Amino acid sequence: MSGVKRAAHLTYKELWAVDGSGVEIVRAIMSQERLFFLLCCLRFDDITTRKERKKLDKLAPIREFVEAFVYNCKKLYTPGPKSEAKSIESESDAFTKIIDNDMVQNIVDCTNAYISNIKEYFSRERDAKLTTVTEILALFGLLIMSGVKRAAHLTYKELWAVEGSGVEIVRAIMSQERFLFLLRCLRFDDITTRKERKKLDKLAPIREFVEAFVYNCKKLYTPGEYNTIDEKLIPFHGRCGFRQYMPNKSAKYGLKFYTISDARAFYTFNFEIYCGKQPDGPYKKSNSPDDIVKRLITPIFGTSRNITDNWYTSYKLSQDLLTEHKLTLVGTLKNKK
Repeated sequence: MSGVKRAAHLTYKELWAVDGSGVEIVRAIMSQERLFFLLCCLRFDDITTRKERKKLDKLAPIREFVEAFVYNCKKLYTPGPKSEAKSIESESDAFTKIIDNDMVQNIVDCTNAYISNIKEYFSRERDAKLTTVTEILALFGLLIMSGVKRAAHLTYKELWAVEGSGVEIVRAIMSQERFLFLLRCLRFDDITTRKERKKLDKLAPIREFVEAFVYNCKKLYTPGEYNTIDEKLIPFHGRCGFRQYMPNKSAKYGLKFYTISDARAFYTFNFEIYCGKQPDGPYKKSNSPDDIVKRLITPIFGTSRNITDNWYTSYKLSQDLLTEHKLTLVGTLKNKK
């Protein structure tokens, strides 16, 4: 407290002065004599063994305290999995931590609601059978595996080919017709209320899923000291009102993400999907570079971490991050900024 009160240049008599010039709370905590006694007696090690330890270590009187202090400082910001993520032993464990059971169950419920609405258009009941959690997970597995097998440029007919050129495990998981049916029916929200929600939010069809996904990404990982902000283009050629064209990206067309990632582990722990200008309402936000950065860094406010950025770097932003959020910024500063 004496440091906070800038009392380094005050004598102890001035701090304990009773004529009105002293600090009242100081006298309330303890007497002047007791303070001096405690300062004289304060020790951080076992004095009975200090002599022997000092023969090997000049820092012996405070070694244990310093090591414990440093350990606690590291523990606060040591990058890597945290909480329940520390128990992950396989890729499937990691998947179910980020896309958890509640999220999958919600997808199943919303998808089944849509299937029930279109069931009357199928002559056979088995062609519009309701799905399950196991089947949706199998569908996700197929999509992930097709990416691992670099099958993005293969047609579904080539994946399910039976003359030996197809992928056998694909046919073992589900039929081609069922796969296409599930992709067509896959839903992430309640279709009965979507129309009203879209009046306020362009991202309404996937809003709940995205927020749960981002929450889990934040919850399961502690980012390191250095973090990077960037734009990502997720390839997408379907119908979407906010699909972007970015000629400098390899995919050219897709959905634009603003992301912040651990610079060493490449783990993305927060992101936003760019939807263009949102309608007036709770989801309307500024898309200015400074505001985007400040929203992305919310998980690391006040942690003295460093942000590396290129496109969004400006002098004003660097000053705001340092003074308001205790973060430093490294980036390319263009002469117009």
